[in-house]
Amino acid sequence: MKNFLLISVFFLSVFFQSCSTMYIPLSQNAPLFEQKNEGQVELGASSNSVYLQGAYAFSDKYALIAHGNMSFRNFSGRYDIFNTIALSAPHKPYEPLWPPFDWGYFIKSSAFSHRYVELGGGRYNIGSSTWKKELFAGGGCGYAFEHADNQTSKNGKFENKYWLGFVQGNIGRKWKITELGWSLRMAASGFNFTTPSEISDFYPPYPYLNTNLYFHNIHVEPLFFLRTGKAPVQGFIRVGSSLILPLKSFTEIYLPHGIEREKVRYTIFHLSAGICIRF
Repeated sequence: MKNFLLISVFFLSVFFQSCSTMYIPLSQNAPLFEQKNEGQVELGASSNSVYLQGAYAFSDKYALIAHGNMSFRNFSGRYDIFNTIALSAPHKPYEPLWPPFDWGYFIKSSAFSHRYVELGGGRYNIGSSTWKKELFAGGGCGYAFEHADNQTSKNGKFENKYWLGFVQGNIGRKWKITELGWSLRMAASGFNFTTPSEISDFYPPYPYLNTNLYFHNIHVEPLFFLRTGKAPVQGFIRVGSSLILPLKSFTEIYLPHGIEREKVRYTIFHLSAGICIRF
């Protein structure tokens, strides 16, 4: 029964992902260190990426963290499903109305990819309590792209190059073979979003007013984590979400990828699982 519930939650999380050309949140690191020279390496797969991350306590109070992830097609079958529809159904001439909209016709031949790396440092064992408290800060850079299909552009791709700076607080508790906790990340980012240079008249009512957009955002990213198992190898599961608040108005910008209905497209919920090796 427990396995069935976990599998069900995973597939629901995958199904409800938003196909993204902007940003995928990471599964943030919460090592819950206790003493100098502790370290850990985690390998995980989530509903939006695969990732490798590590942490090391180089002193009695301070530690370093590092993370890298990459994604292809958002680890979701949504593109494959719509590609099947697009290939099996006859295409109809586009009518510039929203809605209705032929998703299969629109997404045909698209492919999404995302990569991100970051470094950070901070303090652990803050205060004296059975609940471990940590505070980290750092930064990273990412790159996401999606190939433009031949209906929206003659060539090229939509892409986003961005930087991100963060402050992250972790709180958790350790039992004999179980660790439970929460993490909250506040971040600021700068997105440099580029559209293809050659655009057809696929969207006649919504002209592309810009081929390059640079804007800043505020991120709020809470996460719940559970690790269990006898050291040095543990299994873990994490559930997180992300809220992005752009510091720019998109009222006159309407793009088929990246910005739709005046909102930035990004992954809202994510679920991850993997193994943690402590040393």
